[in-house]
Amino acid sequence: VSEQTGDEVIQLYIGFENSTVDRPVKLLRGFKRVTLDPDEEREVELFCAGDDLAWYNPDTSRWELEDIEYQGYIGTSASPATLKSGTFRLRVSTLRSALRP
Repeated sequence: VSEQTGDEVIQLYIGFENSTVDRPVKLLRGFKRVTLDPDEEREVELFCAGDDLAWYNPDTSRWELEDIEYQGYIGTSASPATLKSGTFRLRVSTLRSALRP
């Protein structure tokens, strides 16, 4: 426990473990720097838009979303030891209309 005020960067990663296309295992999709006093705790909100999960399909020349279970990771670094994780699924049919040119 630190006795000094300091900055911390909270990071949001999205995982594509179940992807059927060649994608990174996880990508940084949001972050926020917060300044904390000694022993201070704070709630931080991070947002990731649905189109931040899309991948560009060169065969169709379009951005597409996969109908898969995604992983969400939150922590202070990309190290698996520091990340809290959970899973989520999107309603892809709703988001597809937003991605159309």
